[in-house]
Amino acid sequence: MADTVWGEVQRVLGPDTFEMLVTREGNGNAFRYGPMERIRISALIDDGATRVPDPDRKRLSDKHVRCAILGRDSRSTLIADVTVL
Repeated sequence: MADTVWGEVQRVLGPDTFEMLVTREGNGNAFRYGPMERIRISALIDDGATRVPDPDRKRLSDKHVRCAILGRDSRSTLIADVTVL
């Protein structure tokens, strides 16, 4: 089972990366997360149903999201499936 974090997108850094203010962590998470995390998108789902193409990812600004964590890359960026809430 993947760890899950929820929060608000603070800044979009590129077509597949953003910084998120973590407001909630899943009860069964294996790891702890910082108050601000950098997320790289593995898959992006809008409103829980539609995958959003790359150019639309900038619409993430100020959105609330749920991230199912898949791992961390060599720069400590979280890799996650992201759902826009």
